[in-house]
Amino acid sequence: MAVVASPGSALRTPGRVTVPGCACTAAAALLAGPPRSGRVVACGRYAAYLSLSGRADVALAVCTSDAVRVPFGIRLGAPAASSPLAGLHAGDPVTVGDGAVSAGTLRVTVARWWAARPAGGRVTDSDLASWAAALQWAREEHGQAPGLGDQDTEVLRFAGALASRDAPQALAATRRLIGRGPGSTPSGDDLVGSALAAMHVLAPSHPAAAALWAACGKPLAAAVTARPETSTTAVSAALLRYAARGEPIGEVADLLRCAAGAHGGQDAARAAALRLLGIGHSSGADCLQGLAAVAAALRAAGGKVQTSSGGALR
Repeated sequence: MAVVASPGSALRTPGRVTVPGCACTAAAALLAGPPRSGRVVACGRYAAYLSLSGRADVALAVCTSDAVRVPFGIRLGAPAASSPLAGLHAGDPVTVGDGAVSAGTLRVTVARWWAARPAGGRVTDSDLASWAAALQWAREEHGQAPGLGDQDTEVLRFAGALASRDAPQALAATRRLIGRGPGSTPSGDDLVGSALAAMHVLAPSHPAAAALWAACGKPLAAAVTARPETSTTAVSAALLRYAARGEPIGEVADLLRCAAGAHGGQDAARAAALRLLGIGHSSGADCLQGLAAVAAALRAAGGKVQTSSGGALR
């Protein structure tokens, strides 16, 4: 998808540095549309988060090359160590659209795109078994503990509700999980978001996943997109909204692509799981916990999704 800024665009300002960026297709409508004004709502070493005029929610993120690949983001070619965002501050005015983002002394043009939504394809019971085994391997052999722990009451309630396709129980657990746990994206949010994304992405590819999405995924997606910013952080609320429509962070999307045998099988899934586990203090482990809950629910649905050793999923 090519996006070219129009000649004479108001985004060009004397003294401003223009650099290329790689944007997520989930943000294409905003980035490729007409210029809109906004402001920087928060800024750190790895990302600057932007909102649009008249709205409080996070609409876009400008990220360094080593930041988490958020679905509403545009990534720079430089890592955080190079301080590419040093000139941005909370409250700075921004302009988004016409193929670019301008904030402070920085202007980022869209040079390439990446897709947050994994491409659909047929997923067999064998594919799911291999994928589930890779998740279990990563959690048991290489993972740090998730922020809320596997024995947390609401985590157990959530996983159990998915396994039994009990939407009211899943909804009750979700409401208690959102906003809970450590991190700027709380652990409960990461768990719920990755689980929602998995149900959404796998639904068209496998009948058990389709049934799980219909029973639990849709009502949970509706619940977490109904003003989640009232119970969690602005960044986490934005991530939940995107995950609910099958557009998770890139590291989760990579792992979901591995659920189909055509995407490298168990070796690729193991490598993707390790990359996910490298995110944050516990965010990667929290996301993996959510994916494992969906894998366990799919196993419970048909009894055919086993780990490679025949054991039960955690």
